[in-house]
Amino acid sequence: MIRNKFLKYIPAAVFCVASWQTLHAQQPRAARPLAAPNAEIEEPWSGPLQIVELRNGNIVVHDSKEKRLVVVDFRTQSQRDAAREGG
Repeated sequence: MIRNKFLKYIPAAVFCVASWQTLHAQQPRAARPLAAPNAEIEEPWSGPLQIVELRNGNIVVHDSKEKRLVVVDFRTQSQRDAAREGG
């Protein structure tokens, strides 16, 4: 009889744990202040940018106005298109 009382709460407990993990995963990352720049690239950018640093120190730049992804290597001062919309 006591066992049946606890069994009816198991689905609710599982739902609560699963919901918490899903909601926790959706929390936005906190913004970090950027350090002073230690390198520059001469390429002019035309639109709002999104930047992701890769493990090797290169960065991927998303230029939303020109609709392209560019990989920038500061050591060699080179860049290459990774993808772009259209031809």
